Amino acid sequence: MHEPVTTMKQHQTHVETINDPDQLQAWRETAFTAALQKYKANHDNIETILQTGEAFGRAIHSAHLTRTDEWDLDDWCTEASRLLAPLGDAFSVTHAQSDVVATFLRRNPLTHQHHNDPLDALFTYGTLRGLFRSAFPDGELVLTRPTTTDTPASLYFKLHPSSLDRLTRERVKESISVM
Repeated sequence: MHEPVTTMKQHQTHVETINDPDQLQAWRETAFTAALQKYKANHDNIETILQTGEAFGRAIHSAHLTRTDEWDLDDWCTEASRLLAPLGDAFSVTHAQSDVVATFLRRNPLTHQHHNDPLDALFTYGTLRGLFRSAFPDGELVLTRPTTTDTPASLYFKLHPSSLDRLTRERVKESISVM
């Protein structure tokens, strides 16, 4: 199913090569479908979409990434981008510091498959947040601009978020619930 684990750079960050992109895409589609079913069963509670996306992100992390003490934000962005590529997701780093990375989510295939439904955007945010917080449990994924038909989502991966940044998850849920 997977090729052997390969070592990146001179330290001990490992990434398993994803041998079958179709399998990973099917895994995401199954997780998203389960999220939608839970959403309907829980009387349109969007928390279920977000929680399922976060669980999917954590599952991707545990299945494909191994963190060491030398892991840094730059390494994580490189490996997360490589890991998400078979899913069709892509983000561009526009500004990087040791504790903050600004990005744009350039491609989100769920948006195209499900006709730009806000629930797919919430699931993708949850997936990225789950993936990021698996590597950096004290960090936060801050959404500064949601995806529209004309512009990509603007995100910050922050290792040391402010108390206001920690409220991003709730603000994202509120913005989706009013759509």
